[in-house]
Amino acid sequence: MKCPKCGNHNFDAKGRCTFCGHSVAVAPRPPAGGALDFYGSPRTEDGAMGAPPPNVGRSEGEPEPPDLTECPLCRQKSLHWNERFGYFECLNEACRRSLGIKDDETGATTQGGMVPVADTDALYGGQLQQCPRCGQRSLWWNRFFVFYECTNRQCGKTYSKEEIEARASHSSVRPACPFCGSTDTYEVTGMRRCRTCAKLFSTGGQLPQRQAAKSAPTAPPRGIGAKPLVQPGPSPSAKAWFGNEYYDAAQRRWRKPKAATFHPRKRLMVAAAVLLAFVLVGCIAAGVAIYVLTLPPHFGPPPTFGAAAGILQTSLTWSNNSEAEQVMIRCHTSGYPATPADGDLVYQGLGTNYTHKDLHYGDTYYYCAWSVRTVNGLPKYSASAASASSTPTWTGPNGETVHEYVDFEEARIVGADGEYIELLNNPEAGDPTWAELRQFLQNDQTEKTAYSDNTFVCADFAEMLHNNAEKAGLRTAYVIIDFGPVGICTPADFFTGCPGYCGGLHSCNAFQTTDRGLVYVDDTGMDDGSGEDCTVSLASGQTYIPVSIFSDTEWCPVGRVSDFQVTW
Repeated sequence: MKCPKCGNHNFDAKGRCTFCGHSVAVAPRPPAGGALDFYGSPRTEDGAMGAPPPNVGRSEGEPEPPDLTECPLCRQKSLHWNERFGYFECLNEACRRSLGIKDDETGATTQGGMVPVADTDALYGGQLQQCPRCGQRSLWWNRFFVFYECTNRQCGKTYSKEEIEARASHSSVRPACPFCGSTDTYEVTGMRRCRTCAKLFSTGGQLPQRQAAKSAPTAPPRGIGAKPLVQPGPSPSAKAWFGNEYYDAAQRRWRKPKAATFHPRKRLMVAAAVLLAFVLVGCIAAGVAIYVLTLPPHFGPPPTFGAAAGILQTSLTWSNNSEAEQVMIRCHTSGYPATPADGDLVYQGLGTNYTHKDLHYGDTYYYCAWSVRTVNGLPKYSASAASASSTPTWTGPNGETVHEYVDFEEARIVGADGEYIELLNNPEAGDPTWAELRQFLQNDQTEKTAYSDNTFVCADFAEMLHNNAEKAGLRTAYVIIDFGPVGICTPADFFTGCPGYCGGLHSCNAFQTTDRGLVYVDDTGMDDGSGEDCTVSLASGQTYIPVSIFSDTEWCPVGRVSDFQVTW
């Protein structure tokens, strides 16, 4: 117990702190040899708990904490519900028990309305058992924490259920301790030791004690009369060691280990070995000192180091360390290189700048630079490295970016759903041949989508074909065609059966082939999903007439081109 005012642990017989003079209520000391219960009070002869002591640990005149109930163990108003761990704990310093109290018929643990239990067996969940350590009838089964716990505060030992069952099954065959009579004993190197009093004895009795006077060889051995308690047992060669002595059970007397004796020749050999060891240690120390003194001085990484991102490249710049000869730069895409051998080698030399080219868009490159100098023909690197990182950008040949929208005459083009047309460009895409373009169009099914004024129009067809082609690696453009004012119309052709057409906007795509030049492709489908891949000839003032690529289908004119715009 410590003083609640100053924290001192020393008190006089009246419960007064010897450091600050603060008085606390203390439990009375039990009579010598009497049994103690869990809060330090003497038990009655039948093993029941004694009268509860005052609230030990609380200062005199100190008000009781709020929201406390009476503890069924120490009978003090000190039981507190621990919201965090979900159990009751007693705040009385003389008790300090944690309980999962079951106070209703269902056995549920509750927080409030707890009724103290006066019956000892009902309180502890069954008949109290004898504690193997203190020998008192104070061992109870704690259902909340699932272990056996001794309620004697002078003991406080806990046991698992398996330990108590094992002790109960072997208690009949264990020899009792001749000192305290406890059966809680275990075997140690042919002897047995008592867990209660911690004394060692043989199977025939206790070990004889060492005689206090060496000058009384005629003193009888310890035991009953002249007959010693130790008898030759089943293991007469068992020896129990005490300090630098041991007890020889066969001879029934204490012995000391024989002193080691060395022949003069052996002593000479040992001295020579020790001298040789000193010489070797001295040589090694001298070699280490010479090596350390000849090491080159420590030098650091490049004082400055930077990385500037460019179009699919990174520009690296640095300043050289005056104590080094070269600079080595390595890079990683998953993190900074950890050692001079980690990552990919980017540069090593005497320069102060370098451009790292042919990088991938979207990847972050992490660089580390070490200073390098040659020592005894081998490269030595600085202990640390300078670091920098960059993420390369991308801009296409016509200024296109990875993600862009389509604007025409200060207006942004939208699809049938009212959302902006979004073009997704692939930095790795390239210009195809006419054969590669035909193969792509034959595999792509954009033209088979049904045309609808409310859900999917020509602007949506051109957007889908553009993004599909870029994803496949074909560089594609988005084309806006203006057929003139909507109010100006062309009548139907009676001889060909083609309907008339009026002004307005239309969309298609363009590909810069490597063998046929710029090719315009119209993939706008029909209402019934029977569209075809077509090419068109596009020029201002020219009639816009699609031509099928993979069939002989003839198409009617769509309009007369007033103006058009190509967006890459």
